[in-house]
Amino acid sequence: MRYNRKFIQARFEMAMDAIGAPHGATYTKTENGYRANVGVHFIDHAACYGGYTIRRISNESGGESEVFGSNRHNASAFVALLDGILGAARIMGERA
Repeated sequence: MRYNRKFIQARFEMAMDAIGAPHGATYTKTENGYRANVGVHFIDHAACYGGYTIRRISNESGGESEVFGSNRHNASAFVALLDGILGAARIMGERA
């Protein structure tokens, strides 16, 4: 199956909501310029480097950390990773 970015973004948002991870705008405009939203998770897509990965804003200067390491995934593998997150969240919710 072929996945487009809109589908992948929607699945990513579902997965982040399921585990309570913040996602959305990585920067906020203020009177003094832009401020990084620390803790926000986002999709980083670079076809020339191999595809998709999840990154997180890690400090107020806009530094980023790699949530699953430096590996990138093609669209199908990335959707499978997101489905795994959703499945794990469902299992943890059943245990609560």
